[in-house]
Amino acid sequence: SIILNVLSATVDFPTCESIRMSRRVDSTGQRTLAVVTKSDCSPDGLLEKVTTDEVSIGLGYVCVRNRINDETYDEARIQEASLFESHPLLSKIDKSMVGIDVLA
Repeated sequence: SIILNVLSATVDFPTCESIRMSRRVDSTGQRTLAVVTKSDCSPDGLLEKVTTDEVSIGLGYVCVRNRINDETYDEARIQEASLFESHPLLSKIDKSMVGIDVLA
């Protein structure tokens, strides 16, 4: 089985409660996939967080941008793609690690 750990880009990954909960059943992190939400809210340091893997997430990270207010799903996906393509920091994250489509 796989553990889907959803956490905000705004939190400190090593002290995140959801990471601690995952560790109770997956101590090595081998079965854990982390979905990092709100990537647009905390871009500083996110590249380092997901590439250094300080908390040992075995199945890796997927960074996403949440819908804002009344955005449709399609509008949100367009904005998400634009964010990860054009943001000076977020555009450096490997494309295999960004966007809702990676989870499909």
